[in-house]
Amino acid sequence: MSWEVKKILVPTDGSPKAELAVEPALEIARLKGAEIVALSVLAAPFESSCFTGTGAAEGAQVIEELKVELAQKSAERVVARAEEAGIKARAVVLSGSPAEEILKVAEREDVDLIVMGTKGMTGTRRLLGSVAMSVISHAPCPVLTVREKEYSLPLYERARRM
Repeated sequence: MSWEVKKILVPTDGSPKAELAVEPALEIARLKGAEIVALSVLAAPFESSCFTGTGAAEGAQVIEELKVELAQKSAERVVARAEEAGIKARAVVLSGSPAEEILKVAEREDVDLIVMGTKGMTGTRRLLGSVAMSVISHAPCPVLTVREKEYSLPLYERARRM
């Protein structure tokens, strides 16, 4: 019996740690003929109360616009890499709690696999970040997490040696 993978969700926040998951996801997609769904989630809006004085609201608006742009570019970079490899891909950008939105998209899109970094922009010294832990604990499908250490052997070659 073969494990069928038709759709792979790749959450990204654009950080180098999150980007490490892209290559293994593309490799699995290429081997299985799967589609990539690149997801970037905007966290809660920036608190304008952090700013005081003239231009506070404008400052918060500029930050929000930059966050939207970063999220779009992060997802689009994954799509571009997939398309360069001949893999069907599309970007999804949402707003909300990253873990919750990842889980909702996994369910709604009926994904077969989630491939993500162990930590993103908010990564701490723990082995797994809180977003990754939550996704692993509640995902409706298998989750492959990718650590910071990069491997020199292609994924399929490493798997053959196991």
